[in-house]
Amino acid sequence: MLSVPFLQSAQTAPDLPCLWAQVLGDWHGFSRGEVADASLRLAQWLVEQGVESGDRVLLLMENRPEWAVAAIAVARLGAVLVPAYVTHQDQEIRYLLDHTEPKVCITSNELDARLSAALAGQSMQRVIVEAQEKSLYPRIVTGTLDANHPSPRGHQLYALIATSGTNGVPKIAMLSHRNVQSNVESVCQVLDEAGLLMPQRFLSFLPLAHAYEHMAGLHLPLAIGGEIFYCDRLDRLASDMQTIQPTLMTAVPRLYELLYQKIQVQMAQESALKRSLFAKTLELGAKLPSELSFSERAINALCEQLVRKKARKRFGGQLRYFISGGAALNPEIARFFTSLGIGILQGYGQTEASPVI
Repeated sequence: MLSVPFLQSAQTAPDLPCLWAQVLGDWHGFSRGEVADASLRLAQWLVEQGVESGDRVLLLMENRPEWAVAAIAVARLGAVLVPAYVTHQDQEIRYLLDHTEPKVCITSNELDARLSAALAGQSMQRVIVEAQEKSLYPRIVTGTLDANHPSPRGHQLYALIATSGTNGVPKIAMLSHRNVQSNVESVCQVLDEAGLLMPQRFLSFLPLAHAYEHMAGLHLPLAIGGEIFYCDRLDRLASDMQTIQPTLMTAVPRLYELLYQKIQVQMAQESALKRSLFAKTLELGAKLPSELSFSERAINALCEQLVRKKARKRFGGQLRYFISGGAALNPEIARFFTSLGIGILQGYGQTEASPVI
């Protein structure tokens, strides 16, 4: 079962920090034990609403700890998660409702009106999570799941995730527990080869309804004992990186293009000496260490202190790698960041593959 490794770690190390969100301007964290407890309470509430193994649960919510808790709760019940994008309009939500027939919906106070409009008068049980709460699903106060409640097996359906609809209307991809778990295990092998298979600090801002962030920004961090910080606004991304100092971060090429353009504009306003030093940094950074001459190694050491160290500090100072996916990354931009000492791991995939190929 997909949620088993996380639940086991929550038992052995319940106090380890897990999920973080900004509450009234301050970062507030939830431990693994708190997350596991909240998922248990939500799972019990779902059972009380008549949700059984195989039933669908629609999730329409911003990136926040409650999203992760809902995914864990649905997984441990053997129910099927149906994530919706916060950018979905009425007709797109109705498309999901018509094609998945959920029994229950989980949404936020801010998005409930949109969900109600999409339901168009249909009655449906739902959890509405209010803004700025300092506890996870605080109004759901129940007992515990029946000890005899069957755990889902790996082949059972875990999620129905809509594709982007590039070639027409979105398709609904059927992903099992084992599909996603095997994807996590495969990515862990890559991280192990790169010396990164250890608890990491992730900054999550891509939509969790997308298979890419759902696996790489949720289940992967949970599997390796990492912490997830939720950035709820793109205009706060730069300042959030400074504050939380992420070690790994998933994003799409468009973000790296914007960062590249911003740095280039700023460098154009610097003195001729600084522009020359920056250009030399990129030139030497594009070479393998074995390709550098004795004099180039000395200059490169200077570039490391005067340029690369400052560049890494812009992204919090602890970032090991950006992870790029969702579209092809321009090789020039990949070389640019690599030359600045900021690695980029590029992946390829599709929703039907859970998603990394």
